[in-house]
Amino acid sequence: MTDPPETDAIKGIDLAGRLADWPKMLVTHLETQVLPEYFFASRWFGGKRRTLQQLRVIRAVPGPWPGEVRLFIAEVTYADSEREEYLLPLAVVSKVQLDHEVEGKPATMVSKLGPDDVLVDALTLPAFRAALLAVLSGADTMVGGLKPAGEGLAAALEEYGSATRFMSVEQSNASVAVGPRLWLKVYRKLERGQHVEVEVMKHLHCSGAFAHIPPVHGSLSLSTGQGESTVAVLMERVGHVGDGWASALNCLAKGFDELMVGDFPGSAAVGREFPAPMQRFLARARQLGRRTGELHGALALPGGEGRAFAPEPWTAEDAQQLQQATRDAVERLLASLQAEAAARPPEWAPLASRILKGQDALLARMGMPPSNLAGGQKIRIHGDLHLAQVLDTGVDFVFIDFEGEPSLAMNERRFKRPALKDVAGMLRSFQYAAAAALKNRSTEERLTLEEVAMAWASEACRNYLKGYRETAEGRGFLPDSALAFEDQLSILLLEKVAAEVQYELSYRPSWADIPLGAVCSLINPDKSAFSNSL
Repeated sequence: MTDPPETDAIKGIDLAGRLADWPKMLVTHLETQVLPEYFFASRWFGGKRRTLQQLRVIRAVPGPWPGEVRLFIAEVTYADSEREEYLLPLAVVSKVQLDHEVEGKPATMVSKLGPDDVLVDALTLPAFRAALLAVLSGADTMVGGLKPAGEGLAAALEEYGSATRFMSVEQSNASVAVGPRLWLKVYRKLERGQHVEVEVMKHLHCSGAFAHIPPVHGSLSLSTGQGESTVAVLMERVGHVGDGWASALNCLAKGFDELMVGDFPGSAAVGREFPAPMQRFLARARQLGRRTGELHGALALPGGEGRAFAPEPWTAEDAQQLQQATRDAVERLLASLQAEAAARPPEWAPLASRILKGQDALLARMGMPPSNLAGGQKIRIHGDLHLAQVLDTGVDFVFIDFEGEPSLAMNERRFKRPALKDVAGMLRSFQYAAAAALKNRSTEERLTLEEVAMAWASEACRNYLKGYRETAEGRGFLPDSALAFEDQLSILLLEKVAAEVQYELSYRPSWADIPLGAVCSLINPDKSAFSNSL
């Protein structure tokens, strides 16, 4: 067993009677001493690079919860006075329960509370998950402000919803396997209104124009005095061999192994002579491009409430706003690199220095006339598309996680945007996969394999774009001009790369060299690169 987090035990609190209300002293201790550190250590907390002013437990949501469990709402206030709310299911468990019931240790453990008790994420307890499903199957019956919605929801849970399993901790939300066929996604951050993921998947199901998504059975919302928020959605689990990211890394690993045990073909990077595993995924990249084009075609169909999904013209004014947003993102990137100069890991310090020296050339990439970027339409998009957001069934792909960019507010995730924003995200994901696969090799092997890995990534991008254009061109949402297509994609790639750097600095500094290298390539672009030769 992994030992629980080492924190000072709370003196003067008797937890033996935890079936009653939790003592105020305990809640105060959590707010001031425990939860701030827990939030900043959790993947689902979006404010890691912001200054926290206060964290308060503002409400306990009533329900048929086990006695040791509380379903709290926590309010985070930042130094700029902006506030966010998070769903916070907590449970006080004994060491015996910790050994035999709690899943996902040690990341799901919050704090030691005394010699015999530990505070954990309540979603790791089967008893709490069973109570949550009981509320979900309540057929439009409100419990403590929680209300289920969805046709066939109760029937699906009756048929499949018995055993549950906590699936993940390293995501922006929580995932629970329900029986053999269902999957419950619990949203950690609470935002007013129907969740964008529920809205988009409902539109796709109702249109019938795109079948490559999981069937949705229903959702659970929470009503408070401030409005209603979606807290969970119940979907069917899709049989798959892994997500697209895992499939890409697997094919690269096998291909690298073949290259290292055989006579290394020095011309592979030039002649595209890749080993069979790497070749197979290149064909799948074209298929994935076609599916992305079909997805955008379905999202461009009018439907939903009002004009929620109706395409709108992409104008020179929109292009100008994109240029300014990209400039702002690049300037934030430059400021971060300057501010954190002393803390740069040695492996990417030279990359940061090259970027700071070449910042004028980088900013000049936003200098094209906005009219060059005009044309086509803005539509609803996936919003956070990359290889890990598609499941690989072995013969096809299924798209998941339609919640949009986690760093944006819910209303911003509903904004219509150029479809090529999703395309830029997937293209960068191919490049990321190649760079990540290299990280798994020895230093000597990396030097040998780097050229062929990057050549594979470029070829995957080309194949993806071929498949995408085969399906999407002529649908109205793409620019008619090949030059406008290229210029739009170029600036969206720059915007994406700048965001990647900020993400890695926040969550995985050891990976920051991947997007930093991409930024360097944009300062002195290779004219043969896929983004410059569409």
